[in-house]
Amino acid sequence: MTVIPPGHVLIGTNKGGLVHGSERPRYEASIPEFMIMYSFLTVKQFNQIVEEEGGENSPIEKLNWEDVEKILKVISTELPTGFEVRLPSEAEWMRAKQHLGFELPLACEEMLWDHPSNNNRGAPIDGRPRLDERVGSLMKRYRASIKSHPTKKGLTFRSQTPIFSPQADTFIRLVIRKTDSSEAVRVPEEADLKAIFKQEVLIAIMIGIVPSFLIPIFRGFSDYVLDGWANLIFGGLCISFASAAIWRPRRPTWYLDDDGKSLTARKNSLQSSEGIVD
Repeated sequence: MTVIPPGHVLIGTNKGGLVHGSERPRYEASIPEFMIMYSFLTVKQFNQIVEEEGGENSPIEKLNWEDVEKILKVISTELPTGFEVRLPSEAEWMRAKQHLGFELPLACEEMLWDHPSNNNRGAPIDGRPRLDERVGSLMKRYRASIKSHPTKKGLTFRSQTPIFSPQADTFIRLVIRKTDSSEAVRVPEEADLKAIFKQEVLIAIMIGIVPSFLIPIFRGFSDYVLDGWANLIFGGLCISFASAAIWRPRRPTWYLDDDGKSLTARKNSLQSSEGIVD
């Protein structure tokens, strides 16, 4: 285990295109001190925990969820009161990567403690795992994960993995952290729909409707502007909607205020204890 000191890290992206919707809004996570394994849990370590002999010093993969819970239960009995052992949350993993500089091997997946989610809204900003408390939710059959690119070193992305059908090349590492029963500060659940609507109207006019009207004028078909104005408006809206998939202005990032109890959305960067963050 390696101690990770308190620090800040940005989670998600502020890119505006719809393809980045699952990674928004970007927010600053303020992570307290915790401990994490620098490397993946090995076969030998697993056997030692469950009091078995032998095993290689290579990472253990395709570990089923029952075995994960088994080793966590064994380790938790050795911890002082007020501490827990589990897999890292996404925010904890990002903070550990930032501090330690480790990288995932090519074409592998690391299971996290979070349940999968559609976006970052509602995420606790202190790095606690994000769990789905809905009764009967199918997301409880999965855990979030970090996947590495099969050929490009250092390139990772958020994914999810089933817990009852272990996958090849899926590994784990453990975290020990002090428990906190206080209410977590969370990223707001609701988007600023009014601001988004105003932005979309302006973009539709500037990159869709206006060019749609200018093109026939420049090509010498000015009469069509009067006769086919409805088609031109519709065509401009279609262009605007299509462009939303890959481009929109960058969105604000949610930063923790000095009081530590509220968040403010802004576009400027913030200096953290590690000299991040934007």
